[in-house]
Amino acid sequence: MDLLDVLKDFEPTRMANGQIRCMCPFRENHTDGSGRMSFFLNPEIGAYHCFAGETRVPTSEGTFSIKDLSGRTVKVLTSNGTFVDASFKEYGKQLLWEIHLTKDGLSKIIRATSGHRWFVKGVKSTLTTSELKVGHYLQSVDFAHVQETEQSYAGIRHGIVFGDGTTDRSRKRIKTLVNLHGHKMELASYFSATENRGVKVRGTGERYIRIYDVRGGGSFKELPLLSADLSYLRGFLAGYIATDGCITEKGILILNSSRAEDLEFCRQAFFKLGVSTSSIQSQFRKGYSKDGSLVHKMTINTKNLDASFFLRSDQRERFMSFHKKYTRNRYRVTGVIFTGILSTVYCAEVPIYHCFALEDNILTGNCFSCGAKGSAIRLLTRELGVNYFDAVELVNLSGILESKKAKSEFDLDIVWKMQPPTYFLSRGYKPSTLRHFKLGETLDGWMIIPFYWEDSLKGYQRRKQIPDRIVQNNPGFNKKEYLYNYDTSFDYVIVVEGYSDVMRLYEHGYNATAVLGADLSSWQVEKISKFSTVFLAFDNDEAGRRATEIAYRLISPHTDVRLIPYTTKDPGECRRRGVWKRCFEAATDYAEYSTYMAMYIDGYIEMRDKVWRELKRRNDAI
Repeated sequence: MDLLDVLKDFEPTRMANGQIRCMCPFRENHTDGSGRMSFFLNPEIGAYHCFAGETRVPTSEGTFSIKDLSGRTVKVLTSNGTFVDASFKEYGKQLLWEIHLTKDGLSKIIRATSGHRWFVKGVKSTLTTSELKVGHYLQSVDFAHVQETEQSYAGIRHGIVFGDGTTDRSRKRIKTLVNLHGHKMELASYFSATENRGVKVRGTGERYIRIYDVRGGGSFKELPLLSADLSYLRGFLAGYIATDGCITEKGILILNSSRAEDLEFCRQAFFKLGVSTSSIQSQFRKGYSKDGSLVHKMTINTKNLDASFFLRSDQRERFMSFHKKYTRNRYRVTGVIFTGILSTVYCAEVPIYHCFALEDNILTGNCFSCGAKGSAIRLLTRELGVNYFDAVELVNLSGILESKKAKSEFDLDIVWKMQPPTYFLSRGYKPSTLRHFKLGETLDGWMIIPFYWEDSLKGYQRRKQIPDRIVQNNPGFNKKEYLYNYDTSFDYVIVVEGYSDVMRLYEHGYNATAVLGADLSSWQVEKISKFSTVFLAFDNDEAGRRATEIAYRLISPHTDVRLIPYTTKDPGECRRRGVWKRCFEAATDYAEYSTYMAMYIDGYIEMRDKVWRELKRRNDAI
């Protein structure tokens, strides 16, 4: 079926909150006798895009299989590196695919449905499982904040003993011994001079230090509690890394152990500190015992570590040489295979962000359920797999989003010659556009811009550019309780500063509304927040960037907000449709927008922080 036919078959039932509620054209047996099921997805349709039950997900409470999280609401890591609430559910049985991945010599397999969404390096839109290709790199997310803390002296001792300590049971009193070889001899400084020690020499002539009787050493051969103080956990990890960890010639930090459960504890401890790690890899090796044994290892992302974490000088020097080069945490796709296995699947629903991190900090999309509520754009994007920006154009072409009523004739009690304003014609606006928005010009050179609300005239503005620029609103008109062209936007809205921006985007086929300034009132915030997706496209100047920061802070708690990080053009200046389209398709979340603006706009960070402080003061005052 043609997508336009699908949209035209979309049966509008009512208007609410700026969105069209519809009946689903794909399902029957609706209870109201209409022959169509309301827009509600379920596992029988096979529209959910999920994971096999063994898929592991890090949460603020630890890492669990997604099956064990089913039915719970927990905090998960999302795209901006913070934790947000997510609800995990079971979505019936579906066919699975395998995604084979590798990174730094490690490998893993993720089993997911064919339509699950993935974020891929260098690809603007998401790709489904079946669209992934060998060589693609899956996007990862790291923690936004590292837990700043000191390394506890007691925690360091605990980690050293846990890694290199032994228990002497040859006498009645059990003693804990520590043997420190090579560079590890530096670690002797973390033990008291009162603890019996001596320098030993092996038959090979190698010298090492033995601490004979470590105080409290009996408990040091057991893992600490995960609920221990953060400084203690950081100290323990530092001590353990100093004994059983290594930094490869490529700058990769690896921790080895004969016990997988020890590494799993370290993963959770690093996680609490804001440091990401890889999943645990196991390998059979000969030589560790008569019959060989399993050896386990994991890598630690050094991005959020500093040199003070490393207790040994050789590890510290190697870290300082390589840590800037090897901080990327992306897995590479080596294969995508259809398994033919029908299995119970699970996924999360993450409001606003619509994505979360799997084990190894791999960022993935979440499932969308009946939150779509019959929205035409969401039908296309979430259930039919259409790119968001293509969906916007299809919806515009379908005609289902046109205003129900034509605007009434302009009826100001002013007599003028109704001709397109020469000022806007000189800026490249089409006469048909100016007529559509009912702009006119009086005989004495005043431009008249009418302000409509729900098909009735609410006010107007007079402008004259020659000889001096003069702008006048009619008495009694309050622009803080008005949004220009608001009634033509459905499902999504692009928020701009002025009506000229609205008219330019109209020529390019996009719906937009203008706040008529660079500040938003609480009334405007309430109206804008009713849309399912809000794009912010204020002018590219200091006032516009400030307005963007304020608008994001005010609107984002209520709905999904995307920001357009253009640095060369305001919307009204984008005369060519392709220029604006590229800007619109670059719309992104706040974290990526903020990073982009900090790179290209001088003083952005200072301005942003000032705005945040001002908003906090306002909120505190309230």
